[in-house]
Amino acid sequence: MIEEQKYCLDIAQQINAAIGLLKQANSYIMESHMLSCGVEKLKSKDRGERLEFVKRMMQTFSITNR
Repeated sequence: MIEEQKYCLDIAQQINAAIGLLKQANSYIMESHMLSCGVEKLKSKDRGERLEFVKRMMQTFSITNR
């Protein structure tokens, strides 16, 4: 679109649409991960494993919501 010298706001709108789709996809992946791998990790009797899982989820969540 830039090479075609499209209107700046049209380009920005397309970028925002792409960002929205990526955020939706990421939310789906996070939900799926929590319902599969997360359930097993959180049920672990190993406290370190549970904490590591929560730590990694928090890091990922912080990165994805910036």
